[in-house]
Amino acid sequence: MELLALPFLLLFLASPIAGIWLLVRAIAAIRRKAYPKALAFGAAASVLLVSFVAIIWTQICKVRELSRRTNCQSNLHSFDVALSGYVYPPQTCYPTNLTDLPATDIAPDMFVCTGSGNALGSGTLSNATELSDYIYISGLNPSAPAGVPVIICPPMFHQGKGGIILDTDHSTRFYRDTNLVDALIDDPLLRWPDAPPEIRSNVYVHVSKRLTELSKGKYRSHGLK
Repeated sequence: MELLALPFLLLFLASPIAGIWLLVRAIAAIRRKAYPKALAFGAAASVLLVSFVAIIWTQICKVRELSRRTNCQSNLHSFDVALSGYVYPPQTCYPTNLTDLPATDIAPDMFVCTGSGNALGSGTLSNATELSDYIYISGLNPSAPAGVPVIICPPMFHQGKGGIILDTDHSTRFYRDTNLVDALIDDPLLRWPDAPPEIRSNVYVHVSKRLTELSKGKYRSHGLK
């Protein structure tokens, strides 16, 4: 596979050089008043250079999105550590709000997905509940089976290509199936159909006012039926 990719890599690296060379030829043709040749050289140069820039820009966007995902997953992992430390006896359930976690275990930056443009990172924890980018599901405890989300970063902060979920098994994953992510926001116990009634009645989906406004009402705080 690497040998097959080598010619394409060489062609990609040569395209800007060829584009510049064609551009120089076009300028020289203009000076000689050979306008048909200048037009042909200029058109070819434009195709090569524009294609090269488009490919580079696409790769830059991919790297930036990967960086956002990594940062987001890091935030959710930090919340997981704080939540795990919170549920020591006599405390058996996760807190009602993420801001109820010890202030020594959380920080304003943890409530911000870098893909959202949220300025909360420069603020305080006092307004985190209203401005948080993350959707928190309260009423759960560590005994919940794998597949139940605890915190969800919605697809709208990842170019609509997927969402990131902190699972009850302590993993943080990027899910490309946006319909599944939205379904889990609507009903976090979707993959736990036999959840005890007392659990279902206590589960509550916390969505910040900011996120509700940004999503134009798509995401709202709610309990389960």
